[in-house]
Amino acid sequence: MGWSDAQLVAVAQRTGRKVVQTWSPWNRGEMGQVLGVLLHHTGTPRNGLVSPSLRIVREGRSDLQNALCNYYIDKSGVIYCVTSKRAWHAGYGNCHGYTDANVNFLGIEAESDGQEWTEATRTSYYLLVGSILRATGKDQSWAPRHAEYALPPGRKIDFSGMDITLFRRDVETVRLGGFNLKTPEQLEEEELMAAKDDIIDGVVKALVTDQYDGRSLVAREVWRQNRSDLADPKSEISKRLNELVRNAVADALKGVQS
Repeated sequence: MGWSDAQLVAVAQRTGRKVVQTWSPWNRGEMGQVLGVLLHHTGTPRNGLVSPSLRIVREGRSDLQNALCNYYIDKSGVIYCVTSKRAWHAGYGNCHGYTDANVNFLGIEAESDGQEWTEATRTSYYLLVGSILRATGKDQSWAPRHAEYALPPGRKIDFSGMDITLFRRDVETVRLGGFNLKTPEQLEEEELMAAKDDIIDGVVKALVTDQYDGRSLVAREVWRQNRSDLADPKSEISKRLNELVRNAVADALKGVQS
């Protein structure tokens, strides 16, 4: 059984990097158990674009009508979730006896021409690989470069263009817990803080334009945007979020009335 969309997103989010969901329209079947991850670079020639390969890895091409990876990382380090289904990225090879890595190995395509890398891309890459290995419980032998997996030897060169030893060291730090990946609780906290900021922005705009009563808007917006978390008004999350918003609105009211 492969990962769900939600699992694919959660593993990426634990890196703390920006994650975007941009799901492929293709569905070429489910993956088997996720055992590892295969590491690629796009090979796209250098240009001024941040994510020049996103469309093709998401939508495929005429001779490969499918998603070409499960995750894509652009030059700014943004991680894109492309598909939790079977992507076509591996071809024939061997890793621990598995000769069709499309079935049991996720594929990551990172934006690089294979010679130069942005530090943002590299950082997101090792964090994501480490997060995947922590989720699967496997060691780095289950995260080969495409060149290390592909047969016959020399059929593929990716990924290349960076210090592989240093990259492996950074992945290992993440895999073994030396870098604190974000927990679901921390991610929830960040979402609540973002919701609070959105609510405050809406309140201030309403106060300035006199379109709504500020306190009524807060009550409505807090419930609308966070109703699942605020179902229990006595919960700690409910109390904390409401306190943050209440204090911010009080400050906003002072500013408008002065």
